Amino acid sequence: MNLERIEQIEQTLRKWSQTQGFPNMPPSVQTMTNMCEAILVIAEDIKHQYPVISEELKGLRQTLFCGNGKGLYINPCVLGQIVEALSILRKENHGREENVWGMIHPSICKSSQKLFEDGSYINATVDAFIEINDRLKNIYRIVKPSSTEIPDGVDLMHKLFAGNPPLLPIGELESESGKNVQEGVHFMMAGAISALRNPKSHSNKVHISKDEATRRLMFASMLMYKIDEAIVFSNISE
Repeated sequence: MNLERIEQIEQTLRKWSQTQGFPNMPPSVQTMTNMCEAILVIAEDIKHQYPVISEELKGLRQTLFCGNGKGLYINPCVLGQIVEALSILRKENHGREENVWGMIHPSICKSSQKLFEDGSYINATVDAFIEINDRLKNIYRIVKPSSTEIPDGVDLMHKLFAGNPPLLPIGELESESGKNVQEGVHFMMAGAISALRNPKSHSNKVHISKDEATRRLMFASMLMYKIDEAIVFSNISE
């Protein structure tokens, strides 16, 4: 579900209802067409999770704009019903969004929650992966105290999680399953740093949606919990 789209459409409809001349002076035909399409997209998006509201929105969008022989006008009753349906979706899922932070690793919450809530989505996610990188650099210092140079980024991931045996095992490596887990975490760590931490360092024009930021933070959280597992398994004191 795209909560951003729901919020945007709800706010647009509320603004329409406050416009001078409402409901007898509707927006342009193109704007009305775009609105009907946007409502349909929302209805299709929620049809499995909220089938009743989905069908209601599909029906309401067809009667939002009416003709009275003198031109088109906005049906205020229908607009109110659509706004109410969108408001229900937004409020219910806003509560769920707040609960998401209870599942995210405390270190990621500390690095990223404030930025995320302020709308700095790309910065929130980049800082999450920087937090992972910084933690692993500290761990590298612990497991390789004689090292004069501390690797960074993808190179750090390779040096910690690859090798036979690796410097930072996630768990037992005697079984094929254990080896597969180690290899998988190794490549997830390296891929995350390469794809999700580094791009913004090359450009300030990177932007992502709220939903995409949430997905990235959940991924960062999973990786941070994997580091926790490795710390416990290796009996490392940070």
